[in-house]
Amino acid sequence: MSNNSRVLEREDKLFSSFKEKAKDSLHLIPTNDWDWLVVAQHHGLPTRLLDWTKNPKVALWFALETAEQHNDSDPVIWMMCPDAEDYIEQNNKARPFVGTRTKLFETEFTIPRIRAQKGRFSVFKHVEKSSKGFVPLEKNKYLKNRLYSVRVDSRAIPAMVSELRAHGYHRDTIYPPELDEVAKQVRNEILEG
Repeated sequence: MSNNSRVLEREDKLFSSFKEKAKDSLHLIPTNDWDWLVVAQHHGLPTRLLDWTKNPKVALWFALETAEQHNDSDPVIWMMCPDAEDYIEQNNKARPFVGTRTKLFETEFTIPRIRAQKGRFSVFKHVEKSSKGFVPLEKNKYLKNRLYSVRVDSRAIPAMVSELRAHGYHRDTIYPPELDEVAKQVRNEILEG
């Protein structure tokens, strides 16, 4: 069995198992594989999705947060200016694991994180000839000319983080707390405050 075949087999096993086991933990059950992939991605399951945002301040927050956590120098913010043909049409009819090329999509599934992050996604097409099974966007013949990057000088990170916080961009707004945490915060605030 080739390495690529194992990638697809493991992907299928991960995804099927997640869908089966996650149903008891969700208030709303996704009705299609696109939305299931989004839920899986946002809860840490490896998928062929890449998260994007329509909000440049959210993108900046992620780049700076990652740089702070890992002491990276000069974080990079990636931007894409897709054309209409780069989007998947009619998500309910199209299938995420079949396609002619890597494309973008939006979901209407209402996960608080996606709303907060103004999330959008690219779904990578599996390519047998590629050593890892997927072609990076910067090498993708359709998307590489629509991809741009901006490097942030690491010396500017503290001031930029402070500015983002002043505008309401911080961990709790990017990752809205789960209801258990909200209840705990309210209880502590009112009963113990």
